[in-house]
Amino acid sequence: TGGGNYDTAAAAYPLNALRKPVTAIVTADDKVFDGKTDAVIHITWEQGALVGTDQINTSGLRGAFKDVHAGTNKTVNVTGTVVSDDTAQKYEITIPSTATASILKAEATAPNLTANDRVYDGTAQALVTGGNDANTLYAESKDGVYSATVPTKTDAGTYTVWYKEKGDADHNDSAPQAIQVTVSRKTLAADGTNVELSGGGVRKDTDGRYYCAYDGNEKEPSVIIKDGSAVIPAGEYAVRYSDNRDVGTATVTITSEPGGNYEVGGSVSFEIRQGGAQLTRSPQAKDLTYTGQDQELVTVGAATGGHIEYAVDGGTYSGDIPKAVNAGTYTVSYKVVGDANHADGTTGSVTVTIKPREIVSPKITVSGTYTYDGTPQEPSGAAVTVEDGSTPIPDSEYTLSYRDNIDAGTATVIVTNANGGDYIVSGTATFTIAKASIDPADI
Repeated sequence: TGGGNYDTAAAAYPLNALRKPVTAIVTADDKVFDGKTDAVIHITWEQGALVGTDQINTSGLRGAFKDVHAGTNKTVNVTGTVVSDDTAQKYEITIPSTATASILKAEATAPNLTANDRVYDGTAQALVTGGNDANTLYAESKDGVYSATVPTKTDAGTYTVWYKEKGDADHNDSAPQAIQVTVSRKTLAADGTNVELSGGGVRKDTDGRYYCAYDGNEKEPSVIIKDGSAVIPAGEYAVRYSDNRDVGTATVTITSEPGGNYEVGGSVSFEIRQGGAQLTRSPQAKDLTYTGQDQELVTVGAATGGHIEYAVDGGTYSGDIPKAVNAGTYTVSYKVVGDANHADGTTGSVTVTIKPREIVSPKITVSGTYTYDGTPQEPSGAAVTVEDGSTPIPDSEYTLSYRDNIDAGTATVIVTNANGGDYIVSGTATFTIAKASIDPADI
């Protein structure tokens, strides 16, 4: 055709075109363990691998993990069909049969715990209930050491229990949670049934009442409170005493101290009883001789818790020291009379003698004139005085007798002691009997 040296002729040649190979890129999403194998897959293509308006439908593809358990780089099996409207069959499409992804651990389900609020009873008590046996872990703080042991507490107080569920191959531990638990103080009445008193002279009577003897000091016995057979620590309560010095009923008031295991309160009483007044110095008889004046018969006695009273020869008691004037023997009785806080005490008696006064050389005076008349001359009464110095001695203290008292001359008066008086007196004095006158007419 055309110029040149050769002519060309039309001819037909067969063309065998190959399909373009396209391999899909298959990826799978990581998932959180749920006990199932299903997986989410994604299909993408090499950049520019598919051109034009050709469509590939991969909705029929499915992904499934080889097993259900948590792990990394786990095999995901890809199954299903690919539908293509590539009528010209330009592409050779290859879909990988597997992909890889991870099954992440799920969070374990938190246990459903119940606060086990308690009242103090002296024993260790479980703070919570409802855990899942050994799979529930407990701690005293959020970041503390967790243990499967259910926490217990003995003392009263408010406690925080942190807890979580223990994970396994497919689960992480659950997030820590907290619950508050209260062990309340035990309310206990302090009374005569559970309170014991001791010390300070306090003891128990046969009827179970506490008592002590008055001694002038405040009585503060030790206090022991029991809860059954257990002794409550003294730091759990405070003790206050009232009306605890004088005779009567003393009170011990008990109140709780803050922060303990007991709410304890109440009161008990004890009696302060009269002690016996005590004789500390006995009255003693005095060595007395008649003086004509009042004289105290005994020395002063002494007592504690009261005073001494005296009586003479069965008379009326008085606090005054008894006195007497006349010589004689006296019985002085005494007794210890208690005060408001003491009972009456010792009684006794003392025999006291006031001895008569012995006059060795009494002054004896005979007054008057006496004349012979043939009869005895006997001055008496006021005519004879007997004196202790210048003090007249009563005539009841002596008797008079006479000697040489008839004839004219010197006569004697004899003073003899009378028994039982205030004096011991004796002596003599003389007086003159004058001669009688003779009337001449009588001669």
